[in-house]
Amino acid sequence: MSPLEVHTSVHREKFMRRIYRRGAESVFDIPYENYLRTELWNAIRDWVIKSQSGKCAICDHDAAEVHHHDYEEATLLGLRSSGLVGLCARCHNLIEFDDARSKRVSLIEKREVFEHLASEFTCLRQEGFRVVIEISKLTINLEYIGNKTFLQFISCSSLAYSFIIKLFLHSEMAFPLPFGREKLKQKSGVVLTLRESAKKMATVKAAPASIQIKLTKTCAYPFEASLRDFLAQEPFVRVVP
Repeated sequence: MSPLEVHTSVHREKFMRRIYRRGAESVFDIPYENYLRTELWNAIRDWVIKSQSGKCAICDHDAAEVHHHDYEEATLLGLRSSGLVGLCARCHNLIEFDDARSKRVSLIEKREVFEHLASEFTCLRQEGFRVVIEISKLTINLEYIGNKTFLQFISCSSLAYSFIIKLFLHSEMAFPLPFGREKLKQKSGVVLTLRESAKKMATVKAAPASIQIKLTKTCAYPFEASLRDFLAQEPFVRVVP
């Protein structure tokens, strides 16, 4: 893979000629929103993500966005890559906005959040996303018992969503459409039925730190075994005996 400055050279030359024709003297003389729509920025963004093998620099999700650690001219012109990092949308959002959904302005604060998240994910790798499963009559309860800060990266809601999708793709289970994560939070939950007969088998509800699967009395599908098999294949998830 060629260095960033080589990869962006043609786009940079075209960009500079274009802004000179418009009376600008540097990249700082054009609106940032316009800069983000240029071929130069697209080339920089693509290079950064590919240089990270398409993975977020914090977690293991796919990188979809590029975050600026600085806005210096060399960084904006694609002459230096140290001020840029590829992130997934979720991690980028955690850096850009605080808990009150106010946008952070300070680059120093954003860098501190970036480093904190990277440190937390390293701990997640080491400790795992620890859950316990309890069976009570016709109910399967899963509870998260680990570090609450890890819920920034993985949630029981997202696990339940992926579990249901897997059931739909690899078994005879079906669910009402449209289907989204928000339905798992509703009081009615998500009803799973047999695809051919439409017979109700279970209802699934989920919150960030828990999953509840209520089975019908006539349910013959091995939901507990399927759930345990699913969790065993999920990276970082650890089922505690």
